[in-house]
Amino acid sequence: MLKLFDPEHRWQLEHETLVYERLRRVGVPVPDVLLTDAGREGVDADWMLMGKLAGSIVGALDLTSQDAREIYRAMGATLRSIHSIALEHFGYFDRRGAVDPFATNRELMRAWFERDLERFSEAGGSSRLRAAVERRVEAGAEAIAGCRGAVLCHNDLHEANILVVRAPSGWAVTGVIDAGGAVAADPLFDLARTDYWSCRGDPEKRAGLREGYAEPLRADFEAAISVYSLHHALELWSWFARAPAGNRMQEEIASDLERLAGAS
Repeated sequence: MLKLFDPEHRWQLEHETLVYERLRRVGVPVPDVLLTDAGREGVDADWMLMGKLAGSIVGALDLTSQDAREIYRAMGATLRSIHSIALEHFGYFDRRGAVDPFATNRELMRAWFERDLERFSEAGGSSRLRAAVERRVEAGAEAIAGCRGAVLCHNDLHEANILVVRAPSGWAVTGVIDAGGAVAADPLFDLARTDYWSCRGDPEKRAGLREGYAEPLRADFEAAISVYSLHHALELWSWFARAPAGNRMQEEIASDLERLAGAS
């Protein structure tokens, strides 16, 4: 597999390589990084050459509800393994350590919501909806503050970024890819990402994810996940605002924001 990196984000090549190294140490199946190049010789992009992984992307499979529950159970267990990597500060990191670190989860999320809401307004988002999101985030501040410490979060574990095979004992994860956006955050931040972007309200997928994660979640986990889902929806809305023909998806995500913010 050859991956090319956006020239405007040259840090992502080294960051993704680092994350794969850390995930491999805790037994998470990731690609072998065979070669990397940031010299732009021959190809006008940074690139990473990775070994081929067995299995199929989950999103390419035609699944029964039972298959979906089993696969999401395996995805939940994979997230639990990823979250076993504790980090000292919240936010982005590189080989030297934290980059513009935050001491608490509450500080991190306040900064990220301010950034996301500014992007939302600049891209033409509704001022009424922005105000509703702000109220909901403020109401959920205590749940966000309940995070006990930062862990490594994949920050993009959905059906296009995980490979599986059907083994004799059931579905098994054979690969986790596209870890370039990994951050140090609340483990519930990562669970919310998969729940919002991938489960999409499917009760079998959601149940499997929670079963696979297994560890007892703190009492306010539902409140925290609902606030984190707002962040993920805002970020996705802003991404489609920059994408060609993204209007239909923006409308769908705006409906999610209305629901999550309690504005509808």
